Amino acid sequence: MDMHLSKCAKKFFGTRFVKLNAEKAPFFVEKLAVRTLPCVIVFIDGVAKGRQVGFEGLGGEEFATAQLAWKLKEWEGIEEEVDPDEEF
Repeated sequence: MDMHLSKCAKKFFGTRFVKLNAEKAPFFVEKLAVRTLPCVIVFIDGVAKGRQVGFEGLGGEEFATAQLAWKLKEWEGIEEEVDPDEEF
């Protein structure tokens, strides 16, 4: 997941990507009810709009970065256009 989010961060400059270490941020883990890692949460103006838990819906651990970008776009986390078939 880290690799895919890093690729997205380099491509989508209008989106802020923040990574937290779950072991070092127990307050946020509890507050956001994170139960499974990896977990990606999309926030818009401080409100959670979407959540990617594990690799569900991405086709397993060997998914394309474009699939994750498409999910982030669906939750309005990415403003730029996303082509789900594009190679990153």
